[in-house]
Amino acid sequence: MCSKNLRCCPAKLKETAYVTLVRSTLEYAASIWDPHLAKDCDLLEKLQHRSARFVKGDYRTTSSVSQMLHYLGWCDLKDCRWDLRLALLYKIVTGHVAINPDQIRLVAADNRTRANHRYKFRAIGASSTGLRYSFAVRTVSDWNQLPAVVLSRRIQRPSELSWPDVRLFACHNPPPPLV
Repeated sequence: MCSKNLRCCPAKLKETAYVTLVRSTLEYAASIWDPHLAKDCDLLEKLQHRSARFVKGDYRTTSSVSQMLHYLGWCDLKDCRWDLRLALLYKIVTGHVAINPDQIRLVAADNRTRANHRYKFRAIGASSTGLRYSFAVRTVSDWNQLPAVVLSRRIQRPSELSWPDVRLFACHNPPPPLV
């Protein structure tokens, strides 16, 4: 629908339509439904690649979609879902959402070693595939690998610095202006 109706529109309008109609739908509850199968992730990335070609109006086979994505300032959807999962866990830990950490089996980890930071959680064991790739299991693993300085800065001064505003890992390149 968008490609037919917006074919002759400027690139900025096409990008706004993509972000509003398509990307917002892909990111809705993405922290929970984040796919783990490569085939599902590839389908989502292909959708973004087609959208980048549409926005730029460049369908040549010799054109680099990676360059288009970089020029538009769009990160991989996988990175954005990773960021959204960590942002949700941050909100759970700091009490910004009505989810108690006990509800998703978050237990503080042992802090006796130097490799740990004080915001680390005990890894959640999972034997079934469905549970192994669930939000809590995947996100706790990623959370525990974050540098302590990032977590302590965010958790000690949440009013000054909130996770969605400062994305240090994914989607951190500001987009260049459209020409």
